[in-house]
Amino acid sequence: MRREIMLSAAVAAVIAVFAFAPGPAQAHGDIVSVKDSYMPGTIVIHTNERRLYYFVGAGEAIRYPVGVGRAGMQ
Repeated sequence: MRREIMLSAAVAAVIAVFAFAPGPAQAHGDIVSVKDSYMPGTIVIHTNERRLYYFVGAGEAIRYPVGVGRAGMQ
């Protein structure tokens, strides 16, 4: 009886882990026009804006939100 209870508890725990696990983080980028001219594939992070820019062509970049640590906490 005790073995069956322990097995049921273990199965319930495994199911709970998968049922309530968070999904993968997904950032939604916005295509924006930019004044800077970098080669396609270049990544630039503007820490004061908390934005990452992935340059895809002349005057175009995909802008993503990013987390930035406090100064001195690198």
